[in-house]
Amino acid sequence: ARLTPIYGGISYERLEPFGLQWPCPSKDHPGTIYLHKGKFTKGKGSFMPCVYVAADELPDEEYSFALSTGRVYWHWHTGTMTRRTSTLDREVPTAYIEMNPQDAERLKARDKFEKIWGVDSLVAEPGLTVTEIFNKAREGQVKGLYIIGENPVISDPDSNHVREALENLEFLVVNELFLSDTAQY
Repeated sequence: ARLTPIYGGISYERLEPFGLQWPCPSKDHPGTIYLHKGKFTKGKGSFMPCVYVAADELPDEEYSFALSTGRVYWHWHTGTMTRRTSTLDREVPTAYIEMNPQDAERLKARDKFEKIWGVDSLVAEPGLTVTEIFNKAREGQVKGLYIIGENPVISDPDSNHVREALENLEFLVVNELFLSDTAQY
């Protein structure tokens, strides 16, 4: 707090009983009840109009849902660092997908997933995470991978381990997501 003048009067001892509102420039300052009362420090607030731009793909009759990806509180991105901590990994050990049970039943989502993925039954318990797959490849337990639409050496923050995992594979197929000139070559 001493390095930033507007926090100069803030200390753990002063925060403990009731907290303080910044700016609080000195040890005897009571804290600021209102940051902007009556007017803004530099005059009126500036507003910029924004124009709504619809997403490239919107739900329709054939695809009536939008996928919303989110973060898990316990893990950062792919979990390459946080999954090394047993406490964090214990809280959320695997990646998962959530869907409203009534929608899943109405759409026969389980049957469609099983058909698309070519399996007899879709297990509710998820399999390996990407990080776990690369770790097993590094250990020689995974012999081959088929990767679509990404370069994991670039996209995974733990690129050294990914590179080592890919070098240990007996075969590797990487397919671009879209059939660009390179993919068709």
